[in-house]
Amino acid sequence: MDRPLNNVTVRVGGRAQFHCRATGIPQPEFSWYKNNQYLIQDTGTFVIRSYAWGSRLTVKNIDIIDEGTVKCSASNDAGRVESIAILSVDASIVSTQTER
Repeated sequence: MDRPLNNVTVRVGGRAQFHCRATGIPQPEFSWYKNNQYLIQDTGTFVIRSYAWGSRLTVKNIDIIDEGTVKCSASNDAGRVESIAILSVDASIVSTQTER
């Protein structure tokens, strides 16, 4: 892994991105996991994209249930490397309204 995943804290309704960077010959294949559950591409909330430098996971419209661990696994014929990060959700009130 060229760089470990970074922990992310985001407010409810926000968006988080995780970048998984790994190089190798042959080019590594990337897999993403949320709380050890394999993520498939483009489920609406979870969007996975591949690039020459690696892979990116975007978590959209975050809710408190999205909190947990995120893992990226990069593998090829030479082996496998993994990195784990924590997705924390700030459930504090973002704005308040005054009653009239």
